[in-house]
Amino acid sequence: MGVGVQSWSGSASLPDGVGIAETDAWAVDFQAQGAVGEKPLGVYVSHANAAATAAGSARRNLFNANPRDRSATAIVGQLGVIPGKGTLLLSYRKGDNGRLVNYSDNAVMIGGTYLVWPNVQLQLNHTEYSGSAYRGTPVNGTRMTTLMLYTAF
Repeated sequence: MGVGVQSWSGSASLPDGVGIAETDAWAVDFQAQGAVGEKPLGVYVSHANAAATAAGSARRNLFNANPRDRSATAIVGQLGVIPGKGTLLLSYRKGDNGRLVNYSDNAVMIGGTYLVWPNVQLQLNHTEYSGSAYRGTPVNGTRMTTLMLYTAF
C-alpha cells in the first residue's frame, strides 16, 4: 500500500511584464496491490485540484485559466488474469474542466495488457468520454481506442 501527496505553488512575472503566472494545484493518491485468490490485483485512486483564475485577474494559474476550480477523481483496477502474462484494466474518471458551462468531463476505460516477450508488452485500451463537456459534436469525438507496443530495458 502507498499514499502520495503533491502540492504545487509559486508565482513569477510573465515575460510581457504585465501579469503574474502562478502554480496553484494539489493532488493525493492511494495505491494498493494484493491478490484475489491467486490473481494479482492493483487498485489506484487519485484526486487532483487546480485553483481557478479569477476573470480579469493579472494573476493566472498555469494549471487552470478557467473561472472555476479544475478537478478530477479517478479509480483504476488492474487484475492479472494470465499469470505473469496478461491483465485486464478498468478505470473511471469524474472530472470538472473548470469552465462555467459544459464542465462535466468524465471517462470510462477498459483494456488489457499482454507480455509478448520479456520487456515487451502489448496494450489495448478503449475509452468512452461523457459529461456536458462532450455535448454536441466534439471535434475529437467521444471515443478513443489505443493500441501500444511497449518495450523497455
